[in-house]
Amino acid sequence: MLFPIRTDVPLRITPWMNWALILLNVLMFIVQSTDQGSAWTRTLHLDPRNAKLYQYFTYAFLHGGAMHLASNMLFLYIFGNN
Repeated sequence: MLFPIRTDVPLRITPWMNWALILLNVLMFIVQSTDQGSAWTRTLHLDPRNAKLYQYFTYAFLHGGAMHLASNMLFLYIFGNN
């Protein structure tokens, strides 16, 4: 599998929002891993049979495992900066 480690496009500004999204995703994963987080996950995930408006935004912060989170955050870190 090909994993990029950088881009050739130089940064023009500090990517604060990108870092905030990465931090929020990691914090949500930590909460999701707790017992109470499991109940929270059932509320925040997108259920197509009974979708609620907020679930279209919250499901993007839920991850199925540590490798899922790590690979998504790696790509967000590399490509989200530009």
